[in-house]
Amino acid sequence: MTTYRELYFYLFRATEQARQALEQQNIGVAANILIEAQKAAEEAVLSDHFQADS
Repeated sequence: MTTYRELYFYLFRATEQARQALEQQNIGVAANILIEAQKAAEEAVLSDHFQADS
């Protein structure tokens, strides 16, 4: 089961990885990290397994 908290930390880690890739001038890698993280988060929210924090 995925919560908003878990998604927040997942996306935060992805943005940190993307930032590190940008520091190394790996723009394509950074973009792919962000795109895949966004897709995974959207899929989690739209799935039946998502539970909003109370």
